Amino acid sequence: MAKKGQEIRSFSPEYKRRAVRMYLEEHRGLKSIAKELGLPSHTYVKRWVKAFQEKGEEGLKDHRGKSSNKKRRSPQAKSMEEENLQLRAENEYLKKLLQQEGWDVPNR
Repeated sequence: MAKKGQEIRSFSPEYKRRAVRMYLEEHRGLKSIAKELGLPSHTYVKRWVKAFQEKGEEGLKDHRGKSSNKKRRSPQAKSMEEENLQLRAENEYLKKLLQQEGWDVPNR
């Protein structure tokens, strides 16, 4: 987590791929890669290698701030929404019945 006033750095997938390639194909050490690329810590490279091994190229992309499912709702919220729709439909039906009987029903 970034400290107050600290700049949050992000690296392109190509940059990360280069570091991973240096580790996996050239068999270089984490610290030497970090030093050559100007990274503050070798843990960046370690994290990128792990992500690449687990998820491939997709693991090197930055997913911060991007929700994979924008409409995540709990089952309770879904059932409440369904109930709300049902009640609205019932109200509309009852309003129409009252209007047919001659009642003055306000429309909202």
